[in-house]
Amino acid sequence: MDLYQIRYFLAVAETGSFTKAAERVFVTQPTLSAGIRKLEDGLGTALFTRRARRVDLTDAGRRFQGHARVILQEAAIAEQVVRRGTDRQGLRLGVLKTQPVERISALLIQFANGQRGVDVDLFEGTAAEIDEALTAGRVDTAITRIADDADRAEAAPLFRDRYRIAVSERNPLARRSQIRLAELDGLPFILRRHCEVMGDVRRNFLAAGARPRIVHRSTQDEWTVALVAADLGLALMPQSFERPGIAMIPITDYEPTRLIGLSWRGAPTETTTLFRAFAASHDWHGGTASTPPQTAAAWMR
Repeated sequence: MDLYQIRYFLAVAETGSFTKAAERVFVTQPTLSAGIRKLEDGLGTALFTRRARRVDLTDAGRRFQGHARVILQEAAIAEQVVRRGTDRQGLRLGVLKTQPVERISALLIQFANGQRGVDVDLFEGTAAEIDEALTAGRVDTAITRIADDADRAEAAPLFRDRYRIAVSERNPLARRSQIRLAELDGLPFILRRHCEVMGDVRRNFLAAGARPRIVHRSTQDEWTVALVAADLGLALMPQSFERPGIAMIPITDYEPTRLIGLSWRGAPTETTTLFRAFAASHDWHGGTASTPPQTAAAWMR
């Protein structure tokens, strides 16, 4: 039983699809399917029931799921215990400010519970500010936006975040399953000043003849979420900001995305290696330890 097989298993269990699971862990579907088969052969039992449009856990799969999550966390803890002594360690972590606070806090809470000897010093900033801090050596590693073609010697993907039109559940638009850019013309809009895809957004909106009416401008996404929930305007936001009181509507003719990953410079310390392994095993779609992209998990194999 290998750790990558466990990650593949958890990805399928959570998405209910081999295709979606392969996309989440950044491998091809045949590679993922082969890993699942090896895991099932090793355990001597089927973990999934394959159906035409859905993959469900078997009874054995459901029993294995909780243990699989623990295995990944314990693997990171075991590596820490072997590699370092009992002295407290420091980690200077950069965090992209346009990420939901609760997602980062969930990660840090779990990390602190398992690694009580590590003190984390947070640096929050824009993508450009974080890149500069990494280059200057002011932070050890960062959870930030990375390019699809980023050098994998200094970056590893964690999850892909799709942008949606955020709208209050009280707004009539909340009943829509999708929307076109042109339909946003003239509607009240909340502008996120630190949106990483702002230039591309403006070009696509103009090309579609969509000129929303800007009613608020905000540099804090938590404020944007509150204003949207209060039905004071719409906003283009990453899917990760979805929460009760807000509906996220896909745009049919435009779907920008951002790739969130770990970024660093130079050789990692033992503490940063430990954190990267932990972050790679975190379920960024649900908040518990689970399925990292294969490229981010390479250190663990």
